[in-house]
Amino acid sequence: MTRFHDTMQCYVRSVAYDFYTGVGTVFMEEDSCTDMSGCIDVFERMDSKVRRIETYAGARQDTTYIKVNCEWIAS
Repeated sequence: MTRFHDTMQCYVRSVAYDFYTGVGTVFMEEDSCTDMSGCIDVFERMDSKVRRIETYAGARQDTTYIKVNCEWIAS
């Protein structure tokens, strides 16, 4: 079951965050994608030290956001 997340602008199945590694994960509905700024905002509210966010659309890895020198890049 998914729910539309207004900030991330996608249908989200689940969200996970590891405070030790600073890595967040978003599991979305297949063929979904997040709004980069919204996704980063959600995780920065959880932990200002977040350094990486991985997104999955269905079973497929989608986008990874990485913080480099205080700037976020998508890969």
